[in-house]
Amino acid sequence: MSWQNVTECGGAPRDMGLAQGRANAAEIRRHLEQAGVARRGRRLAGLRAFASGGVLGQGMAREIVRHYPHLAERMTGIARGAGVSFEGLMELFTRGPEACENLHAPSAAAAAASRDEADAFAVGRSLSLPSDGRGAWVVRRSAPEHGFASIEVTLPWLASCVAGVNESGLAVAIAPPAPGSRMAPPSRDPSCQLLVQECLQRFEETSPALDWCLERPSAGTAGLVFADRSGEIARVTVTGQTRRVVPSSDGIAVAGLDDEGQAQLRKRCQEAGGLEPSLLQAALGSTAVIWLSCADAELQIHESGGPPTSFKTR
Repeated sequence: MSWQNVTECGGAPRDMGLAQGRANAAEIRRHLEQAGVARRGRRLAGLRAFASGGVLGQGMAREIVRHYPHLAERMTGIARGAGVSFEGLMELFTRGPEACENLHAPSAAAAAASRDEADAFAVGRSLSLPSDGRGAWVVRRSAPEHGFASIEVTLPWLASCVAGVNESGLAVAIAPPAPGSRMAPPSRDPSCQLLVQECLQRFEETSPALDWCLERPSAGTAGLVFADRSGEIARVTVTGQTRRVVPSSDGIAVAGLDDEGQAQLRKRCQEAGGLEPSLLQAALGSTAVIWLSCADAELQIHESGGPPTSFKTR
């Protein structure tokens, strides 16, 4: 799979969305068709609970517009740039990135943050790739007119992302609950993923990002892993309206693995002197890993059998 094409988005939120929608229009339309979602229809039957009322008046769509106006503007721009409806994008959004991953290659996803023996801090996230070779994932560079620039991995229609690092070295990744874990299964309200992009744009360090996440309205079930250049590492678990910060006491934070999987990964990290892309690949049997370097503000894609592909925030 080629990672050479980067979607460049800059300026006001709607302008960033327009650039993303235009660059990925064919993929967005293909996925809408694959998901059985009308491209231009309004007030879809499946969205009545989310988009009813005069101005998307109730449910998730309205909450996004109210509490995440920049991302709502970005979603509007994506829809306009791709020539599809906002409601259609909301339908894909409510299914969550993991559901869309499963359209291609069913796989667990996990994120972890760690320091190595040289005190370099990084966040990694596994990434399932389609078996048919048609890539859903895109690398996006965001340069908002207000806030920090970042480099991220996302889906063509998402205003947010599943992992990224900003120019100040704050790295964030989100992962769904591990199969069979004690956390609730992912819900039809994956709005907790909106926290990732907002944190990348707003914050330089982990602590204020954690405080902000605890106060923002969102729902769904997931774990978010944070690390920054100063070495602060932590995990936030989101279960509906309940949030919990889990500080790292041993230099590693993990989301998306059950207790046994976490214990095995921690042991491997201790033996290796820190988290490495190959360890995360082995933990899930994943062929690809997103690697976020805090010190270098750099994103790398590691795939089995080849050198990594690297991207900078600017």
